[in-house]
Amino acid sequence: MPTLSQENYLKALWHLAGDGKVTLQRLAKQLGISPASALAMVRKLAAAKLVTYSRNAGIRLTAAGRRAAIEVVRRHRLWEVFLHDKLGYRWDEVHRIAEELEHIAIPDLADRLDVFLGKPAYDPHGDPIPQKDGSVPPRPEQVLSQQEPGRYRIAGLKSTADELLRQLEYLDLALGQIIELRERLPFDGTLVLRIGRRTQHIGMQIGDQLLVLPA
Repeated sequence: MPTLSQENYLKALWHLAGDGKVTLQRLAKQLGISPASALAMVRKLAAAKLVTYSRNAGIRLTAAGRRAAIEVVRRHRLWEVFLHDKLGYRWDEVHRIAEELEHIAIPDLADRLDVFLGKPAYDPHGDPIPQKDGSVPPRPEQVLSQQEPGRYRIAGLKSTADELLRQLEYLDLALGQIIELRERLPFDGTLVLRIGRRTQHIGMQIGDQLLVLPA
């Protein structure tokens, strides 16, 4: 079983490239460490057959490494749903706490949590929750700022930065919400939304972060 540090590396590699390759420099930047420190851990992961690595080919998750990474991501996102839906934590609070809880690898705990929560497909930020078989639900890719006027459902976020989440709460925008994009103002691209009976103006920076599906 991977150690806590190894799980963090595997999760970072999965987020960066999935089944593709990652350079040592990119991994080090993602984790906020030196390339030398990253290389030392990558060599340990390679010895455990969780990754393959060469200077030319970069770092790639093996099948075992990918399974281990997905298990961590699955636990993390299930805990986020639990913290948000059952304990009432705000969506800008759950990530930090789930970073600790994701390393609890008691057999069948994630499965029981999944059933208890009603087998959710997405976490509070709209990120897909990997299923027990390793499959990952599709993630919407359309951003609101690029859409034509019409009705949409907010289905996800491109970023989960705390500042963005707090701004969305201030604007009373949430996942699952049905909105109508009325127009895009010509001067600065401000988006005019109709949400229920209220009209809401949001900037392009916010619109660039909202992933939507047609409603």
